[in-house]
Amino acid sequence: MLLGVSLVSEMRKEKDSAASMARIQQRSAREAMAAEEAMAAEEDEEAASMEALRSIRVSIGERGSGSRRVEALAQRNGDLVGWLTIPGTVVDYPVMYRAGDSDYYLSHDFYRKTDRNGLPVLDGRNSAGMEESNTIIHGHNLKSGNLFGALMQYLDESFLYENQEILLDTLTESRQYEIIAVCITTAEGESDGYSFYDHLDLSDEAEFESFLGHAKAASVHRIAATAIPGDELLTLSTCEYTKEDGRLVVIARRTR
Repeated sequence: MLLGVSLVSEMRKEKDSAASMARIQQRSAREAMAAEEAMAAEEDEEAASMEALRSIRVSIGERGSGSRRVEALAQRNGDLVGWLTIPGTVVDYPVMYRAGDSDYYLSHDFYRKTDRNGLPVLDGRNSAGMEESNTIIHGHNLKSGNLFGALMQYLDESFLYENQEILLDTLTESRQYEIIAVCITTAEGESDGYSFYDHLDLSDEAEFESFLGHAKAASVHRIAATAIPGDELLTLSTCEYTKEDGRLVVIARRTR
């Protein structure tokens, strides 16, 4: 009798275990499906973002080049302050600046529609005319390599040396830069507390030399190109995921 009860108990346990396993498998399948749907939605949203940017490029193609096209686009959206292009990459984007809300265009497109991919934005501490010694531009690192995800290519030294030029058209001029450092840092700065984001005015020679020294020391590549006090700098920043709250920073000096 006891043996029979024991067998029944074991059979119930096996049945319960099988039912539990089936529930786990069903939940896993639902979660996998939800993840796939979320990924597909993210890809669709990114595709829409890139299509909107393509339409802008087509429209500016009819309005000349350089600062002239930036000026023409600024008539459609006064928050546009420049156009950033990095030959050899997909970077060919408007640069936005919204006074009082510097993060706005990190989650909106050129037409001010909600878009989690956003656009490159000028640091809120820079002026719209980008007159500071160090112009800082932020952008999202997309897995696809779009927007500032393209900056991750600069971790490859051979790619760097083939693509050191950066072009920035403002409302008044066309600028050219040469990359002098590629750094992996954090949003809080270096281990010694130094932050590349805290230095926009580098008119002081000692401060400039300190900035340059930290950039060269932190650079993942030994780059011959350098800068001297009085040079204008451009700092491009995006998220980097090998460090907690990591950032990839590409620093360039103006050559024209």
